[in-house]
Order: sequence, then C-alpha cells, then structure tokens
Amino acid sequence: MEQSQVNQWIREVLAQNKIIYSSIGVYQNGDRHYNNVKRDDLEDHLAYNFGFRPGRALFLEGKCIHAGYLLQDRIEALEREFAEIPHTPTEPSPIYL
Repeated sequence: MEQSQVNQWIREVLAQNKIIYSSIGVYQNGDRHYNNVKRDDLEDHLAYNFGFRPGRALFLEGKCIHAGYLLQDRIEALEREFAEIPHTPTEPSPIYL
C-alpha cells in the first residue's frame, strides 16, 4: 500500500469515530502482537510502529498499512483472515490504560 493509500485508510478508520481501534503487528516468522488502541493514542501507536518496528507488518482494523518484511501474498492472506475477525474491542490493551 502506498503512503497516500495508507493516509486515506487511516482517515477512513478515524471517521468511524470509534473509541478503540484494533491493531495487529505480524512478524516475518508469523508471531503476532494484538493491540486495542484508544483513539487518543493511535497517532503515537502508529508513529512508534513505523519508526521502531520497521520489519513488522502492521494491520489497522484488518487492513495492512505497513508491509514490513512480509510478501504481498502473505499480506493478502492475512487481510482475508483478519476480515473474518470482528473488530469491536471494548477495552484498550493494558499499555494504553
């Protein structure tokens, strides 16, 4: 996804006016890190992940916004998988309390 598309997706996600957003980081070895991020913390969360986790793919509300080291076919498979998961977190992850 090109930066302009990422920016557009983030604007669309924010337009949902949710209080908590679903973020999933995926490493090349398949390990995953799930975060439920409060709206007020989302900008910092994204900046941290883009800056300090460049090799990890990042999915926001099920869509890849940073590929990291993952190949396109793996990203597409994960987007299909994550589309099946309801993204309706009600509590932020402990780091965002």
